[in-house]
Parts: sequence; C-alpha cells; structure tokens
Amino acid sequence: MNVFFIVLSAFILSIFFNKIIIYLSKKYGWIEKVKKNRWHNREVAKFGGVAIFLSTMIVVLSLSQLTSFTIFFILASILVFILGFLDDLYDISPSSKMVFFICIAILCFNYDIKLIGSFPIFISLPFTILWITGVINSINIIDNMDGLSSGISSIALGFISFIAYTQNSEYILVFSLSLLGANLGFLMLNFHPAKIFMGDSGSLFTGLALSILSLKVAGNLPNVLATLLVPTLILAFPIFDIFLVTINRFLNNTPVSKGGVDHTSHRLVSLGLSERTAVLLLYLISV
Repeated sequence: MNVFFIVLSAFILSIFFNKIIIYLSKKYGWIEKVKKNRWHNREVAKFGGVAIFLSTMIVVLSLSQLTSFTIFFILASILVFILGFLDDLYDISPSSKMVFFICIAILCFNYDIKLIGSFPIFISLPFTILWITGVINSINIIDNMDGLSSGISSIALGFISFIAYTQNSEYILVFSLSLLGANLGFLMLNFHPAKIFMGDSGSLFTGLALSILSLKVAGNLPNVLATLLVPTLILAFPIFDIFLVTINRFLNNTPVSKGGVDHTSHRLVSLGLSERTAVLLLYLISV
C-alpha cells in the first residue's frame, strides 16, 4: 500500500474543496462573525469541516474494503458530521450533543471499539463512553486558535498511522492517513492568519475518528497498561486542555460548554508569545 499516495490524495482534495468553500463563503457570506467570547478578531470563512469530511471519505471509500466495521465507522462518521454541520448552522444545545455522543459511544462498544475491553462491561463501558465523548469534546474545545486543532489532530493521526502500519491494520491505516492528509490540506489555509475555520462539522468528525482509531490501535497492544497509556499519550494535549478548562470554569462557576479565552493556547499568548509561536510550541509538546 502506498502510504504517500493516500496522504497526498486527501491533501490535494482538501485544498481543492477548501478553496471552493472559501470562494463560496465570500460570495454568499458564509463567515464566522467576531464574538466577544471567541479568540478571532476578524470575519473568516467557515465550513472547512465539509472539505475535511469529503476529502477523507472520498479516499476511504476508494481504497478501503467494506467490512462490517468500516461500514459502521463510515456511518458513525456521517452521523457525527451531520450533527456538527447542523450545529454550525443552528447552535444545537450542548446537552443534546452529549446525549448523541453517548449513544454513538454505546454503538461503538457494541462493535468491539472498547477501552480496556478485557475488563467487565460495568467497567469497560463507562470508560469507553468517557473516552469517546471526552476525545470528541477535547478536539472541539482546542479549536480555539488558528491551526491548533487541525495541527494537533495531524500529529496524533501521524502516530496512529505509524502504529497501524507496524500492526498491518490496513483499514485503520487507510482511514488515519486519509484524515491526516485532509487535515494537513486544511491546515495550509487554517494556519495563522486563517482563511477558513473547520467549525463543529470538522472538529466533531475528527474527534470521533481519533477516539475510534486510537482505541483500535491500542486494542492490538499486548497488555492493559499499554492500551491505556498509548491513546492517552497520543492525545495528551487535548485531554490536558479539556481538564484545565473544566476545572477552571467549575471553580469560577462558568458553564464548560460556553466559549471562552481561558485555554492553554490563550494563556501562552497572555504570557507574551505570539499566536504562531504558541501554536508551534503546543505542536512540539504534542510530539
């Protein structure tokens, strides 16, 4: 299997679709407006998540064998993408989205996508739900600065791809490489100063994919400690950031679901780093 070809195909498609969306956004006013509780201070095209999703799916459907797992993975991805797209349009309530994520996590568990699957169901199921909902929300919550979410996701996908390659897990490798290429293509237009944002359609879809792919590669590892440590280390920064924000907002009696400028990236800028330097530093920490 030509790894470079998979990444390059998704990369080129992503740039192509993002360019089209940027053009249409200028023509029809599909822009993310400036808000007091958001970091960006200029109007930017949105719906980059549509380009990420389409690029990934075109490559996956072209190169993957349609097993029961891949069909489930694709259908779950479509459902989460649609939810994210509707949220970009209509602002769905956080509680409704969480219920949806929990349902997706339970379905994943039934398809043998589990955290510490060797443990009894009353232990494994809650941890699986916590992992999948937590990763989805963490990728969404770090989408708070130009190039951050797509860059961190690309780093995580690179490591997942490497592990999948060593395990000869073809379907995991194709999906992770396709999503990696799509995110890198998007990053070319999302790095500061961003020309387009991914929106919830992109962050929720990417978060779901990362949560499933990380569990699948970890499930092939030899012991319980490895199955816990590997996905946690791959996604260490998003997990840390969601914990930091959750604790901070709990102490300040502020809703976790509310937008804000109290993330790790914002704190680094407040310490004197430029936006680009802060993002690049977080890339380095993630690696």
